[in-house]
Amino acid sequence: MPGLHKFEEKRTHPRVQMKVPVKYRFVGHQVAIQSIYEIRKNDQKTETKDLSLGGMRLLPDLLLDVGSLLRMEINLPEASNLLSAFAEVIWANEGGCGIKFLTMKDNDSKALSDYLARVSS
Repeated sequence: MPGLHKFEEKRTHPRVQMKVPVKYRFVGHQVAIQSIYEIRKNDQKTETKDLSLGGMRLLPDLLLDVGSLLRMEINLPEASNLLSAFAEVIWANEGGCGIKFLTMKDNDSKALSDYLARVSS
């Protein structure tokens, strides 16, 4: 039919529907920070709606700006440590936002991969 377009999935990693606690803070041009305590005062808490090796959908209380860079801590169930990542807000609306991971330590990426494999099988 004219005017209809087939939707093409752009994600390279399948998303798993799950709620996982996440903390994030904005990364940007900041004035010199005096202590780690001051940094952590700016942490925001939320949870995921879905999660993959490439990113996640968040349900934040605040509407995030597309293009914002975030420092994230992901609290996977059964994980002994928080996973850390730098990420970018790819899309945002009143229903949440799409986050793309930019960088993650190898051991955190492996822990996430192993966890997603366990919960999706």
